Amino acid sequence: MAPRVSLLLILLLPVLLQFPCLQPSSASSVVTVREDCPESCGGVPIPYPFGVGEGCSRDSNFDVYCDRTSTPPKPLLFSNQSNVEILSVSLLEGKLRFPIGYQIGNDKSNEWIDLKGSNYVFSEMDNVFTGIGCHTFAVINATGEYTCISGCATLCSSPSNTVDGNCTGMGCCEASIPGDLDFYRLRFPTFIQPSPVVHFSECSYAFLQLPTVLDWVAGKDKCEKAKLKTSSYACISGYSECYDSADGRGYRCNCSNGYQGNPYLRNGCQDINECDIPSKCPANSNCFNTLGNYICECPKGTIHDRLENACQKKEFTILPLGLGLSTGLFLLIILGSWIYWGLYKIKIMLSRKNFFEENGGLMLKSQISSLPGSTFTIFSVGQIEKATKKFNNEMIIGRGRQGIVYRGVLDNRLVAIKKSRSIDESQRSEFAKEMLILSQINHRNILKILGCCLEVDIPILVYEFISHGTLFHYLHGENKFRLSFLERLRITIESTDALNCLHAQASPSIVHGDLKSADILLDGNLAAKISDFGASKMAPMDKDQFAALVQGTYGYLDPESLQTYQLTSKSYVYSFGVILADLITRRTALYCDSLQKQKNLALDIVSSVRNNRLLTILDAQIVNEHHIPYLHDVAMLTCRCLSMTGDDSPTMKEVVMELEGIRSLVLSQGFWIKLTRQCLCSEEN
Repeated sequence: MAPRVSLLLILLLPVLLQFPCLQPSSASSVVTVREDCPESCGGVPIPYPFGVGEGCSRDSNFDVYCDRTSTPPKPLLFSNQSNVEILSVSLLEGKLRFPIGYQIGNDKSNEWIDLKGSNYVFSEMDNVFTGIGCHTFAVINATGEYTCISGCATLCSSPSNTVDGNCTGMGCCEASIPGDLDFYRLRFPTFIQPSPVVHFSECSYAFLQLPTVLDWVAGKDKCEKAKLKTSSYACISGYSECYDSADGRGYRCNCSNGYQGNPYLRNGCQDINECDIPSKCPANSNCFNTLGNYICECPKGTIHDRLENACQKKEFTILPLGLGLSTGLFLLIILGSWIYWGLYKIKIMLSRKNFFEENGGLMLKSQISSLPGSTFTIFSVGQIEKATKKFNNEMIIGRGRQGIVYRGVLDNRLVAIKKSRSIDESQRSEFAKEMLILSQINHRNILKILGCCLEVDIPILVYEFISHGTLFHYLHGENKFRLSFLERLRITIESTDALNCLHAQASPSIVHGDLKSADILLDGNLAAKISDFGASKMAPMDKDQFAALVQGTYGYLDPESLQTYQLTSKSYVYSFGVILADLITRRTALYCDSLQKQKNLALDIVSSVRNNRLLTILDAQIVNEHHIPYLHDVAMLTCRCLSMTGDDSPTMKEVVMELEGIRSLVLSQGFWIKLTRQCLCSEEN
């Protein structure tokens, strides 16, 4: 019998060869997976949203189990109990191919495939149900035992009835399958009388497309509805598009025209360099790649005809000869004026473009687009000039050594616009990168950088607007506002917490190179905001960067840093020590005493503590019998911050902890004092 079976298969071999081969369908040349996830199993690429291992797939619909007990390993859809072995996955077509077994007669050992409730159905377009044998009736069953979905029957009276390469009902039959088939099981009902040519072939065969093709969707909603569900929306790559599946069961994703890759991963769609494809431009032209497109630059006097893909001669039009000389002269004057102003505007535009590129604008723009949810904005010169009324003096809210700060309104929001006086040319190319890093810092006590303008020689910075000025203004302005001891403690705690965040939590670490009381802004609630990052850079790694980095105001600079040429977190611990001394004494870093002799606050506070003369230098506004012990604790901490060597000074984190401890003690003392007074009043009454 075996030889006769082999003969039938040989006769029908041309029919089988008409089926698609077991190769992956064409897709993008770039197939990507999630980081730290296997790219393949047994040589079969497994692109995301499919994934091998926990957390590597989009959800359980796309789980793949890699059966490494086989040689080579086999990728199985869903789990190790699955009978769907993946041969290939196409992201572009939304198809999955796997080898499905055939059934001989009513062999009960054949397993069924149940895809109900999943994101898969058997492909109506790519699958053909085939029966082979004489007087064979084969059907596909649905969920029920006798529910027939599709089937076909064969007849044959002699071997000569079978024709190589044809499946017309004689020894072989074909049938299509329904578009929503999600369950598969073969059966052979005995409705046809036995064939008189049973000696030719006693067996009946039935199978689905070799290999079998499944259609899959990323989600079961239409695109319009899926886009509203941002947490589960699958098309997350930039330059990706959503499209509804042809059968209406859900949606899939593709990269936009001019891009390739994986639309289901962030930044998965990458620009195609069409210039690497020789046939894209005529041979006598130059190709220039652009984002999602390309330009063919033809020789002078010709233009690129995309339909013909050839450089064609330009067609020039000649002005009518009857145009009067007077009209021509008038138009010439008008044209000359237009050309003059046009060239002037072009010159300005080119100048702005050059500044934009020199200041790292292209890199910054690219990085912003790749950061989802980024609020950092690149403003044009026109927007800045409109906001500041072309830098009108009436809009100025502050002047400093590094520049002028203007008030303005951008995007319906009150902002502070800083126009710097100079920029370090050696750091110009890094400016945009540093601004983007600073904009990522989100701390309630750090002044938020909202954006910048790079179309000018010296970049302009845009900050959030803080209404109540600087700590220096509160302490040393004409009005000398009243600040309680508790308010001063809170301001110092908020400031140290912000500085600790800059150095310890930012990546890379950021060192504030010019910290002083004028750099601490106060909002309407007197909450501190660390500002003026004009002298803030990524922490330097060698001595060559030190000279360009240190711009600090005299009296606040760390003596050890000036000697070692190393700027560290301990450098602004010293500067903060000067600010602490300023807060409890209400004296500037360099001040004149009653004899008009210039004094150094850092030296004076240390000397006063050592000689037990602290009360002579403290601000009288915060001195009372209850606060003296805690003022002494703050003064001792100040002296430690002002240590001449960094090894002896505390870290910013330690400063925060000590100040919080002092503030807690002051608050608890205030509670008991208030409670005692209430008790005394009750006794008197």
